[in-house]
Amino acid sequence: MQRFSAIPNAYVVEPPTPALHQAQPEDDRCLQPGQELVFHMVLTGHALEQLPLVIVAWQRALAQGLTRLRSRLLLEQVQWQDASGQLHPVWSAQAPRIEPHAASLNMAPLPQGVDRLQLHIHTPLRLQHQGRPLRPQQLSPRVLISAVARRVALVLEFHAQQTQWGTQVPAIAALAERLGDQRTLQWFDWVRYSSRQQQEMALGGVVGRWQLHGSADAIAGVWPWLWLGQWLHVGKNATMGLGGYRLTAP
Repeated sequence: MQRFSAIPNAYVVEPPTPALHQAQPEDDRCLQPGQELVFHMVLTGHALEQLPLVIVAWQRALAQGLTRLRSRLLLEQVQWQDASGQLHPVWSAQAPRIEPHAASLNMAPLPQGVDRLQLHIHTPLRLQHQGRPLRPQQLSPRVLISAVARRVALVLEFHAQQTQWGTQVPAIAALAERLGDQRTLQWFDWVRYSSRQQQEMALGGVVGRWQLHGSADAIAGVWPWLWLGQWLHVGKNATMGLGGYRLTAP
């Protein structure tokens, strides 16, 4: 755990999924005055205690304006989404107080005998080797699961003081060698505007479906890591929403 290039952030910002917009005309990708923008944010560990401060930060950021046009928005409400997708009210502009809510997720159990898992990658997954992004044909189960395991372990160690995950990373990476895979992946460039650099930037990666298969024991071993990766994301620019996926057991 000492060989890391940067301490991961305790949050992930999830903008609207780009796959929903790539087939639409340019004009349909813009919000009109009065339209609603919905996005997600994941908080981990001690960052959960900072929710009131996070809400204030979003209020100020949205009031200052987004994109190069500095379009201003008002934060209307905050909801908590549980593992099943159900939404629970937390805060609203009309009642600006934090409502009691669970705030944490319980890991879903994996049914016995499952021998395959499928990742539905909906934001560009950008895994790198020696600074270069890996294309679909260069990926493997070990590359994916090693990246997920390292990120999960680092986030939990730095922000939740759970050090036991880090000791398991080598064994999980070795376990990934026993898995086979089938993929339907394509490269997708997600363009964003950098206010700091005052230019558009392409954040490319792979999207699509990636199925992993192997013995039931091997699948059960990687399940907790991949399950957590759904919220923590994986790969380059995970904090900005890249490397997002949903996991199913067909």
